[in-house]
Amino acid sequence: MAARGAALATLQLFEKGRIERVGDEVRRLRLEPREAALAADLALGVVRNERLLDLVLEGFCTRGLPKDPRTRSALRMGAYQLLLQEGMPARAAVYETVALLQRDQAFVNAVLRRCSESVHDRPADPTKPE
Repeated sequence: MAARGAALATLQLFEKGRIERVGDEVRRLRLEPREAALAADLALGVVRNERLLDLVLEGFCTRGLPKDPRTRSALRMGAYQLLLQEGMPARAAVYETVALLQRDQAFVNAVLRRCSESVHDRPADPTKPE
């Protein structure tokens, strides 16, 4: 199981209340160290920033966030990669997230593409040099 798939499965279990700690679930999956690190970062990052991610995503979802927990978790994970994970190419974040879904691919692709187009790299305070 690849990192993003493991993170998505973990997020679904967490949302359904079947696990209490996402880090423990990622460790239980026994991924390769690099994959485990990415899966843990994705899952923990989404859980820690869920309210922020939902707020951002609601701006791109005219009918609100989807009811399907897998689609909702995938959107959050994609948005986390785009907005908060350093060094993640936008195209990879969108493509790899959409590839995890069997349905709602077009919807998730459209939302994440619009989200990625709204992200601009710039210093926090434009008057101060980096």
